[in-house]
Amino acid sequence: MGFAKMMLICLSLFSVGVAAAQSCGYSHHTGHPAEGDWIELQGENSVMVPKVTLNRPGVCWTYPYQTHPVYDQNRTGSATFFGGRDLADCTVEIWAERFNLSRFLSAVGLLDGPENSTCGPELLGAIHLNATGDGSFAVPGMPPGIYAIYVADENSSALLSASPLLVAETEMVVETPPQIRPGDLFPVKVGLEDRSPGRHLHYGAFAVSVEDYRRLSLEATGDGTLNGTLITAIWNEERLEIEGDLEVGWDLLARLLMIFPQNSAAALEESAEGEVELYMITEEDWEPGRYVLTCLVLSEGDLVGLNQTEVVIG
Repeated sequence: MGFAKMMLICLSLFSVGVAAAQSCGYSHHTGHPAEGDWIELQGENSVMVPKVTLNRPGVCWTYPYQTHPVYDQNRTGSATFFGGRDLADCTVEIWAERFNLSRFLSAVGLLDGPENSTCGPELLGAIHLNATGDGSFAVPGMPPGIYAIYVADENSSALLSASPLLVAETEMVVETPPQIRPGDLFPVKVGLEDRSPGRHLHYGAFAVSVEDYRRLSLEATGDGTLNGTLITAIWNEERLEIEGDLEVGWDLLARLLMIFPQNSAAALEESAEGEVELYMITEEDWEPGRYVLTCLVLSEGDLVGLNQTEVVIG
């Protein structure tokens, strides 16, 4: 289940929004990170983002950032909204709520539906954009989970942009050998800085080459309805199509494993301890080079910890 949850997190990263701003003029995404109505979250603990594209009549964009931060609970973060010049000197409101796939896809223009941002989300504040349509704001500390942050026009509440926000319960400590030879066991020690004793935890780790990780792409298309939405994960020449609502479960996990690259390894363990040692199996024919190691800890579906680092195999 850990892999499926990890892929849900990755898939949620494609949902970075586009909508029409009524009082500040028409606003839409472009491929330029500083002019495309994007929310850039700043943070030290980041995960790599696949290439993400959305295509629908009148909507076409590619997510411009290569990483996305993971915040620790109750710690304040920072972000910047990079709006187009048509938003110069406008005032916008910042909202946040628990991630909801249907609502989020409506915000990014993939689903038809209302865009009113005042039904449920928590208002974080309002900012006045500068002469280039940009503005920075603080992200308050939140309980662990997957959230959505929205930027909305102050007068009309029309959504201008949206971004997923990943909040982990605690920091993780990951220890591995500095270098692994192909064919050797790959040990990974995963520890939590702070945890509630006695909880049932799901630990997971997977490793894949940097080149293969960068070849992962996500494409979203739709006809305006949830049932007509198609998310396609493409890894090298393998494709996985997910239609309609995204249900995280063992079936999705099994399908995801079918498109994992050959030079990849994984390990899962359930434990009530705050530290485990996982062992992954490598093959002698693995290509030498840099590999991305992703470690994830879950508890009853909540995100306890998430860490991504690089290791050398060869």
